[in-house]
Amino acid sequence: MKKFLLCASAFAFMLGSCSKDDTEIAPVNGDNEVIFTAGMTIGDETRTGIAVDPNDPQHTVYTWDFGDMVGVSVASGKIVPFINLAASGSATANFGYAEEDAAYVGEGNAAYFVYPYNEDNVVTMSGRNAQVTLSVPATQRYRNDSFAPMTAPAVAYTDSFKKGDGYTFKAVTSFIRVPLIGNGTLKNLKMKIYNGADALKIAGSNTVTINSATPKLTADASNWSDEIAIDFGNGGLKLSYTDKQYVVFVVPADLEIKANTKFTLTATLEGADVSESVQTYSLAATWPQKTLPVNIMLTIGGGNGILFGTDNMVMINNTEDFLKYAYEVNLEKGSADADYISDGKFKTAVLLNSLSFRNYDAGQKYSENAALGAERDVILEAALQAYMANGGFSSLKAGANIDGNGNTISYMTVNGNGIFAGQPDALKNLTLSAVTVNVPDEANPALFVGNINLASCSDDLAIKGGYLKNVAKDATAALIHTAYLHTLPLADKVTISYPRVNESSGAPAYYASKLTLREDVKDAKGDLKAYFNSATPRFGAIVVDGQDVAIRNVSSACVRGLLDAIQYGGGSKAISVIDSNGTSYWTGGVASAAPANGEVKTAEQLAYYVKNGGTATLAANIDLQGEQGKEWVLDNGSVALNITGNGKYTISNALVKSQKVTDSYVAYSLLGNVVNAKDIVVDGVTIDVDNVEGSTAQLYVGGIGYQGSANGVKVSNLTIDIAEDVKVSTYNQIGGLISAPTAASEGNTVSDISININGNETAGPVGCLFGKAPASFNGNVLTLGEGATGAMIGAWTVTDDFAGDTAVENCNAGEAPIVDILTVDAANGGQTLVLEFNNCSEKIYNEIVNPNTYTTTIKLNGKLQEIKPSK
Repeated sequence: MKKFLLCASAFAFMLGSCSKDDTEIAPVNGDNEVIFTAGMTIGDETRTGIAVDPNDPQHTVYTWDFGDMVGVSVASGKIVPFINLAASGSATANFGYAEEDAAYVGEGNAAYFVYPYNEDNVVTMSGRNAQVTLSVPATQRYRNDSFAPMTAPAVAYTDSFKKGDGYTFKAVTSFIRVPLIGNGTLKNLKMKIYNGADALKIAGSNTVTINSATPKLTADASNWSDEIAIDFGNGGLKLSYTDKQYVVFVVPADLEIKANTKFTLTATLEGADVSESVQTYSLAATWPQKTLPVNIMLTIGGGNGILFGTDNMVMINNTEDFLKYAYEVNLEKGSADADYISDGKFKTAVLLNSLSFRNYDAGQKYSENAALGAERDVILEAALQAYMANGGFSSLKAGANIDGNGNTISYMTVNGNGIFAGQPDALKNLTLSAVTVNVPDEANPALFVGNINLASCSDDLAIKGGYLKNVAKDATAALIHTAYLHTLPLADKVTISYPRVNESSGAPAYYASKLTLREDVKDAKGDLKAYFNSATPRFGAIVVDGQDVAIRNVSSACVRGLLDAIQYGGGSKAISVIDSNGTSYWTGGVASAAPANGEVKTAEQLAYYVKNGGTATLAANIDLQGEQGKEWVLDNGSVALNITGNGKYTISNALVKSQKVTDSYVAYSLLGNVVNAKDIVVDGVTIDVDNVEGSTAQLYVGGIGYQGSANGVKVSNLTIDIAEDVKVSTYNQIGGLISAPTAASEGNTVSDISININGNETAGPVGCLFGKAPASFNGNVLTLGEGATGAMIGAWTVTDDFAGDTAVENCNAGEAPIVDILTVDAANGGQTLVLEFNNCSEKIYNEIVNPNTYTTTIKLNGKLQEIKPSK
């Protein structure tokens, strides 16, 4: 690839002065240069548009986009594409090419430039005229205040192509610019232009003479369409009631645009009262032009823009307009003025401005209106009378429909329980700020009303503070009184800064004094985070009715505040709280039944299995809230829990505290008495035994269980602390994993563990993994916590050989011994017990004991030694 330079002028729209009917007409010209360079693969689309000149707000210029393509042709030859490599939005374009393409054009030859590039846009010669066929599309894609790629053709010409020279492009069409306002989302906008009964032809293809002094693309009446449509795509264009947005139609040059020319615009809408809205605009009878010249933009629509989709609406310009609307709503439909009713419903009140009732002087407004005599506004007169008699607004009755249009109503004073006495039809795009509701003697005071369903009537509603005034001492103040899940609006629809309770106290009100859940809160997209992802409770109480439920995707930082509001009692089902990482936090409840597939995904399900036993698979991280002082104490007797996992999920943060002993024995452990655990992870468990009532009971203490087995289990940050004066059963073993394993327990890892019996004389053998050795314990690893001491196994009694196939393999206790007390109990004095430890810690035992009356010989890792009787 090689380079050469080629310059082309930027296009520019220069807006001229406005006519008396605010119709704008402006020439389009160009005088800026752009550079052509090499080095980019050719794309399949061209772009160009218009933008405001930052140095002159009245001047709009053509801008190029990265990837814009123009075609360059020699006479009657193939067209060659060039692509813009400069950043989008610049009036200067840098075009790249292949050396072969530059050679094809050839320096010193006449060259013809065509935008947009199309391989079929071949230049042909008719005498000395270089001609190309170009089009005005019947469907044009929307671009904000501009035209989209492939839409607005332009050409340039040189009689002697030279690298580094500049060339001037000229637009060959004209432009109609339409300012839009209204309601709903615009999906399609069609335009027809009339001078009399027949519409002008405005879309099609025709030849353009490139080397003309004024190249033009004009209409051909024989086969052209009389309609152009702007397509707004799947997203559409959301209209505003007040902020104009501009659409540009590319039209042929020299259209017959003259006095009284009528433009008919048909809009297809979503989210409006009507799906199709038709508006017309006519040029003034004094309009001086006869045609719309090439490269000229005509802006129609007047100063206010063209309005679509605003049927069935009442425009609210000021506080008096809103007073009237509120007054009519409280009259109810049968008595309200017909101007406020449409199809049996109240029309939508659309706020065109923000309204403030701070220091509002209703008396002054009443006097001003009364001074008009027969011309006075009788509805306003009645509304002001009611307002003054009540000392503010009365709670609005059901059926109000308010579109705030992004505006705010502030400092309203309402006497009654809530701004609304009944369910509004709709509240949207509205901010209610610093509203005071006077609620003396109300048992269930609320800023809105008792059970208003904001989920069904609100969209883009913001509630900014406010006060509930004269709230009784024992009343629970709230935004609304009682809520169910389906009454909670989505967070992207309602933003709440909670109202205060009485100005003197300043305490925030709840969203609802009570929230009753009957189904899961599925918050996968954060839709309910305004209510459940909050560091402070949004509800006086959260209760459940009917079935177990889960609140999912809660921010981890906000779990605590939510847990504070959850209440159990009266046979309530379980409520589970799960954060955005999938971790379940214990609420203190127990699931009412095991999950059908046996997968443990919540702390409440784990509590069910610990209490009732069964076979389960750990399928989520579970935080038992021990750091917040929540006690994990479950009386499970001797039922067996068989729990497996894949090493992916962790049970963490458990606090097992002393409890009143009601059975003949009680197991102090994470997962109960009899536990067979495989491939689970446990982190951060504290077992604190300091004050057990019912001291005649047998007390068993184990990290995750007393009896059973552990295989492939990882435990870290576990602390067992037994007070000196607590009576533990005299044959008890204490273990960091399983105290008295009843089956092989292999491949476990225990780290940062500390067990302290504080000199308790009733405690039995203590091991950081096992109180007594299991049948086999290969592959176990122990890492003690800082300053901690202990052994992997508290006590191991050997009566037979452990060698060959039964040798102990791959046990590592670091600096600690594998066994604290090794008891060698041979059947007779002539027996030699052979013990082999392969790839294990060097320190096998802390103390070795021979309970017999005769000396026992052992062969430990190939070395013989005699153990004298300990008796």
